[in-house]
Order: sequence, then structure tokens, then C-alpha cells
Amino acid sequence: MAECDWAILCTHAFRDAHHRLGMIGIFDALVFDSLPQPLRHGWLNVKFRGNPGEKVAFAVRIYSPAAEVTEAP
Repeated sequence: MAECDWAILCTHAFRDAHHRLGMIGIFDALVFDSLPQPLRHGWLNVKFRGNPGEKVAFAVRIYSPAAEVTEAP
């Protein structure tokens, strides 16, 4: 069974000349004065561990400080 090894939220992700993953603007929390607030862009980089070709079902949920789901894209 596949599982998430890590997930990193950043403002820009890219591959360098050696095809290594690079990330700029890594953060673990977003702070806004009020919600909803637009986030112009961001990258969610996720690494799963499992068997080759295994299909993985997952969801991304954005929570408010009150622990309510704000968005589930």
C-alpha cells in the first residue's frame, strides 16, 4: 500500500540541469488577515512510496484556523 513520504508547499518548484527537484519559498503555514484570500500560485510537491505502477487516491484540503474545510480542490 502506498503512503505519503513527504509533502512540501512552496512558491516555486523546478528541475535543475541534472533533473533534481529544486524549491524556492518553502513554508509550513500561510498567514492571512482574513479568509478567503487569493493565493496567486503555489506548488504542492508530494512524494509517495509504494509499488511501481500502484495507483494512489489522495485529497488536498485547506483548513481555516477554526478547523473548518475552506476548500477541497
